[in-house]
Amino acid sequence: MNKTVTANISGVVFHIESTAYDNLHNYLNTIRAYFKDSEGKDEIMADIEARIAELFKEHLDEGKEVITLDHVKQVISVMGEPEQYMDEVDPEDMSSSSSSSRKEAFYSKKLYRDTDDNVLGGVCAGVGHYFGVDKIWFRAAFLIAFFGFGFGFLLYLILWIIIPSAKTTAEKLEMKGEPVTVDNIGNAIKDEFGNFKKKVSNGDTAKYRSKAENAIYRFFEFIGRILLFLFKFIVKIFAVVLVLVGLSGLIGVIAFLVGGPLSMNFDDGSIATYWLSDISDLIFASNSMYVMGLLGFAFVSIIPLMGIFYGGIKILFDVPKTNRALGLTALSLWAIGIIMIVVSTTNTLSQFANKQTIEEEVELKELSSDTLVLARMGNIYDDGMTIFLEDEMIKTDNLSIDVVRSKNEKVRMLVNKSSKGKARKEAGRKAENIQFTYSLDSNRLEVSPIIEMPQEDKFRMQEVEISIALPVGVSIYLDPTSRDIIYDIKNVTNTYDGRMMGHHWMMTEEGLECTDCSWLNEEESARTEEQLMEEAERLREEAAVQAKKARELARKAERLREVEEEVEAELESEL
Repeated sequence: MNKTVTANISGVVFHIESTAYDNLHNYLNTIRAYFKDSEGKDEIMADIEARIAELFKEHLDEGKEVITLDHVKQVISVMGEPEQYMDEVDPEDMSSSSSSSRKEAFYSKKLYRDTDDNVLGGVCAGVGHYFGVDKIWFRAAFLIAFFGFGFGFLLYLILWIIIPSAKTTAEKLEMKGEPVTVDNIGNAIKDEFGNFKKKVSNGDTAKYRSKAENAIYRFFEFIGRILLFLFKFIVKIFAVVLVLVGLSGLIGVIAFLVGGPLSMNFDDGSIATYWLSDISDLIFASNSMYVMGLLGFAFVSIIPLMGIFYGGIKILFDVPKTNRALGLTALSLWAIGIIMIVVSTTNTLSQFANKQTIEEEVELKELSSDTLVLARMGNIYDDGMTIFLEDEMIKTDNLSIDVVRSKNEKVRMLVNKSSKGKARKEAGRKAENIQFTYSLDSNRLEVSPIIEMPQEDKFRMQEVEISIALPVGVSIYLDPTSRDIIYDIKNVTNTYDGRMMGHHWMMTEEGLECTDCSWLNEEESARTEEQLMEEAERLREEAAVQAKKARELARKAERLREVEEEVEAELESEL
């Protein structure tokens, strides 16, 4: 069993074995002593510790929990032993030899934006480092694409967003393809301090540039400022849109969850409003399934909307990076919401698995004439709702009427009540509980489009289909109010339901036939006249064909006579 200590390296806390800690502590002290007289020694040590912390995190990502002595030795081998360079060069001479020493070997590069050598975002400089090409060529290419083709700015923005900037010395070394070692980190920081000194001591260097260099620099600087302003403006506008979308979505979802209307349907000029409590009473098999589905919907809808809103706020006000634990918690809740919705939906759909139909027959005995009048019961402009709760009964307008030929001499109503359920027996019981209202006064039959069922049966696609069976010779008058209850009535003229209303229809051997549809006679006359014209045209075409054939036969007969005469003349000359 090894003793462990806790160490804070570059702001990251690690658990390290005591022997490994001693080894690492001595290593850092040796490096610190080496750079004690160098400018930027604090920056050098901070970057070295940051690189060590990065390497340690790579080991922990592999499933390790404690940094061991082997891990420390691997890190030292990557960073370099101090003895490898302490005797080779004095730290004060590092700046003079840094360029040549760091170019002796080439390591794999990483793509970063070079913000130390930038005009706008450092994209061109970073890409130049990656491909080993002077940045001026990439800048020229982007300008040509911008002014010549129009997509250069958009491409630059995309690269600016997706390519990270090289912030630490280790990242700057990786950007240039140089190994991240203690020696190179020290050299890089020494170079930065040297360059800074030159800039301070040569503040008027720009005066000695050539005119061409100054013009190019000012041009790129001007373009860069414009692009930077446009980019920031577009990003801010995008952030405002995110905030508005997220906020409006959250308000809508929360209003719905606390009891707002589910939907508002316009039907015949009226409005139907459905509330969350209605959904539980109408559809869900149990209150627990309703609560589960509601919570799942809340998680699945609110969490992404909060993410959109918070993302906009972060961009607008430069909020620091989100806590990773908070993000993982939100993702877990969203996944739980999906599971809850799936469970609730699956359970609810199982309640509609089977369908059962109950058949009933009602004889209409009180007809005072051989014409039945069909009308809708109640005001045609009712409350407009398609499904609602009233007096502990579920009511819906799922009723339709057809007219068919009777198999006997009786006028009857053939009623089919159907419902769905988890099992066929349950569906049959729910179908038996369906009620509908009708009245027969003399020869006037009024049927309500509303069907009812007990609230405990829930809504299970209950419906009533009525077929009015008429014997041959009996007529039916479709009152205009019946348009809400009739559906696809077959007739000999294929007249659709909307034109059948307001007319008398007699049942014949072939089916329903209208007895007072003047427009049908007009259409029939028009069809007859058109047929006669078509027949006359066909006869004219046939006569023309026959005449042509007769002319061909006459020509052939004439030719035969000429041949006979020639033959007779030859025979006479020979005799």
